[in-house]
Amino acid sequence: MKLLSTLMLLPVLTATVNAQEFGEQPAGARIPDKLEFQSIFNGKDLSGWAGKTEFWSVKDGAIFGQTTKDKPTQSNTFLVWQGGDVADFEFKAKVRFAGNNSGVQYRSELFGNPEDFAVKGYQADLHPKPEYFGMLYAEKWRGIVARRFQRVVVGADGKPKVVGEVGNKDQKLVDTEWNELTIIAVGNRQIHQVNGVTTMDLTDNHPEAKRKGILALQLHRGKPMTVEFKDIRLRHLKGEDAKAAINAVTKKAGWTDELHTAYFEWFLKAANYRGGASFAKFIQFIRDDAVASLSETQKKSLKEILAKKPVQKSALENLGAIFAGRSETKWTLDELSQATRTNLKQRDFRNGRKMFAAGGCFACHRFRNQGGMTGPDLTTAGRRYSAHDLLDQVIHPSKVINDQFSAVSVITEDGLAHTGVVVNLSSDRLTLNTDLSDPNKRVNIDRNTIEELIVSKTSPMPTGLFNRMTKDEILDLIAYLISGGDPKYEYFRK
Repeated sequence: MKLLSTLMLLPVLTATVNAQEFGEQPAGARIPDKLEFQSIFNGKDLSGWAGKTEFWSVKDGAIFGQTTKDKPTQSNTFLVWQGGDVADFEFKAKVRFAGNNSGVQYRSELFGNPEDFAVKGYQADLHPKPEYFGMLYAEKWRGIVARRFQRVVVGADGKPKVVGEVGNKDQKLVDTEWNELTIIAVGNRQIHQVNGVTTMDLTDNHPEAKRKGILALQLHRGKPMTVEFKDIRLRHLKGEDAKAAINAVTKKAGWTDELHTAYFEWFLKAANYRGGASFAKFIQFIRDDAVASLSETQKKSLKEILAKKPVQKSALENLGAIFAGRSETKWTLDELSQATRTNLKQRDFRNGRKMFAAGGCFACHRFRNQGGMTGPDLTTAGRRYSAHDLLDQVIHPSKVINDQFSAVSVITEDGLAHTGVVVNLSSDRLTLNTDLSDPNKRVNIDRNTIEELIVSKTSPMPTGLFNRMTKDEILDLIAYLISGGDPKYEYFRK
């Protein structure tokens, strides 16, 4: 028989859930979302709770539990919340105690005589000894499962293993002062916090692990004691909210395998980033230091990602990947120029910037202090050229070539041929940049060995950059160029 039914026959405190908190709402009131925190104590009386009335009352807006020398409890006794079982949830309460330890039971069960209010299950322990404050104690069950500062995994064999540390060993907790206790339970993961600092982190795969049960507050047998609880709140969790609740309190706990994997995946992407001559070496040094900081266990766990080698691609190869699967359109200058006369309104700034990157423009051109420097700076291009002119230069890149960025072909006396843009010319040395998308791809040539130098009539900028963009994407790109990268420019006003 359920506790609520049993209590109707007993001379103990019976609980009636406050209708305004958990039942009908006053006219016009907003019904709280079950995933939001809800108060489960009204601060006035013990409505919604059941326990031995000789030990529990309300004092100064807090649940007040007390045993004395003249009125002791012969065994641990509990005040039980009558709102139903808790499964995946987050619980918060402010608590202070003196004389003996207390705790909050969750996912637990009543046992023995109902009038004794004896509870068995998980307990967030509130203990005067610092090493036990906030630990997980399995009342009448498994004893201490995880002490303060421990991250523990219990295997399918029921054996606990300490796998790490949590919390802050400099944190001082005083039992007689108000402290905020937080309990988060999601699936097999249970986390306790005191004053926002994790005291225990348990992953429980025990064969008898409990996934739901009652919520209760403890008065401990033995020495006379008092305990007070106030601002008691609960929210039930599910789906993404449950994951988010765990992530919110574990993201500060240190590196996880997921974070390490994401971190080392970044280095695979960074192989295609461009910088100064030493950029690639610096990136490698950073990665090497990160690997050196891993423990042998972490290296074993991350073996697959650490073994991956970066695949280096040119800006044009990356361009092809972005537009993979699209058909080509041979846009004409007249067609696009006509579109700019009537459709450069209410354009999409973000998409324009995206197309500037997707087209490989950042690889060679500077724009608002970002991008390469092997082509002309385009930040002020919109002030110097019309939309028609900008389109013309992309569609017909070899029509007019700036002398500073003209490509040359160099043939040396030993028969070698090099093509690129001159980036340095000294008394006896000529330096060519042979790949404009990579400023570090350079070759030095002894000028005394040059047999022939031919200025190319073909622009280093490839043709067909618009061919796999839609008309709207091209118009967003032109608006972005003309605006000089200003999202408040008139072309972006809605």
